[in-house]
Formats: sequence, structure tokens, C-alpha cells
Amino acid sequence: MKSYGKNIGTKAISLLLALVLWLFVFGQQPNTNVPEFTRTITNVPVEIIGSDRDFQYLVTPGTVDIVIRGSQEFINNMVNREHRVTVDVRNLEEGIHNLEVTTAIAGGVVQSILPNYVTVVIDPITSTDFSIAIETTGTLPEGVTLRGITARPSNITLTGPVSELERVASVLATVNLDEITQSTEISTTVSILDIHKRNVNSLQVNQTNVIIEVVVEQDAIQDTVSIQYINLEEGFEVQLSQQSGTVTYPPNIAVEDIELFVDLADLTEGEHTVSVQINGPEGVVFEPEEIQVIIEERE
Repeated sequence: MKSYGKNIGTKAISLLLALVLWLFVFGQQPNTNVPEFTRTITNVPVEIIGSDRDFQYLVTPGTVDIVIRGSQEFINNMVNREHRVTVDVRNLEEGIHNLEVTTAIAGGVVQSILPNYVTVVIDPITSTDFSIAIETTGTLPEGVTLRGITARPSNITLTGPVSELERVASVLATVNLDEITQSTEISTTVSILDIHKRNVNSLQVNQTNVIIEVVVEQDAIQDTVSIQYINLEEGFEVQLSQQSGTVTYPPNIAVEDIELFVDLADLTEGEHTVSVQINGPEGVVFEPEEIQVIIEERE
């Protein structure tokens, strides 16, 4: 009877251990009845792997959508994470390539990538010199004439993909003439334009500012000024072939500051050809440069 009781106790303990073991093993089995969900993650940027700095890579389209599948918990966790999709351009030459987009997500399944392929244009990067053209706007004030206009430097270097460099039709510097009254230097930026006068903004410029040198000249004024004489010896009188003459001078000079005279020093009695001298600011011109004088003894 005692032996029978011991057997019952042993069997009960064995049964309990078997139940615990079964529960443990069952808990380790995947729950195949957990429902799965799908979610589309939109506008994920496509990254380039294996790029070369001597080339530009243009990816079209630049973003894709990822459709993922997994448990609700997995879906919720993935929505707020950053996702990475890539194309591999290693060992590819310049030109147009259709490449497969790849991605990997731990803990779930990528059901699809839309689109699955993208177009990658590989374009070599180079540098080219372009001369600077100058365009003027506005009008110089009245009485001012444009004599010359130049850019310094006269050309600039643009760097970028060959296809973009081929778009460049002109490099243009613009200068407004409205308020320019004297020669000056103006700092301005250049515009890089295509054949339709649209800006080409994808290129690097070695120098964005240039100096435009504007050379102008104010229109000359003409006026009549009397001719004086100096150093006539005592006891003589003089007759000038003309008593006045026409002078030409810049508008920044007052006619009152201009004097014309002939120097009669050391001239004897008789007729002489003498030079007309100008006393006044630079830029004054008198023609003719010489006149006739007659020196006679005063009666």
C-alpha cells in the first residue's frame, strides 16, 4: 500500500513536469495566426552607391515608394523610421543606364518597390572658359558720350556636367547707364544664360563678380573768348589779325576761367606770326593755333 502511494506521487510529478515542458516548447513556436498588414512608404529618396566625383549622376525618378508587409507592431515601428533605397553605379561608364533599386528592412518583408527600376544619367564633369558679354540698359545723361566699356576679367571659367555646359549660350554682365556722368568702374554679377535667355544655375563659377570699366566723355562746349597780348615794348602799338577766337572746352570748365593771349616779348617792329597761348584748365582747345600781329612804332 505504501508503494502504491509512492507511485502515484511520482506519476503526478512526472505529469506536471511534462505539462510545463510542453507549455515551454509551445511558447517558442511562431504564431502563424498573427495577422499581417501592408503599408506604403512614399517618396523615399534614391541614393547613389559607388559614385565618382568626376561625374554627375542624375536619377529619374529621384524618389520611389516602398510597400512593406508584416505585423501591426512592425508596421507601426517602420512608418516613423528613415528608409534607404539605393542604386549601384560602380564600374559604369558615362551614358544612360536603367538600374534596379534595392532596399532591406529587418523584421519584415519588402513586398515591392515602385518603380523597381530608375534611369541614371552619368555625365562627366569638366571646365570651360566663356567670354563675358556686356549689355547696357538705360541712357547716358544728355551731353555725355560713351567712349568704351570693358569687363575685367574678360572671361570666366564654368565647371559642371558636359550636358549643362553645352546649354550655355552667353555669360552676360549688365550695366545701367542712366546716372553715369563720368568714367567709372562698376562691380556687378554675371548671368549664365541658355539660348532662350533662361538662367543655367547648375554650374560652378570661378568668379561671380566682375568689374565693368565705363569710359565716357562729356560733349564739348564752344564759346568766343577775346585774345589779349602781353610784353609789348613801350612806344609801340600792335594790331592783331583777330581780336577773339572760338574755344572748345569740357562742360565742367567755366568760360570765365579761360584766357587767350599772345606773347610779344622780343618782337621788333613789323609783321609776325605768333602762337596763341591758353591760360586755364586742361582740356581747352583753340583754333587756329597762330595769328598774325603787326607791331608799329606809336606816333
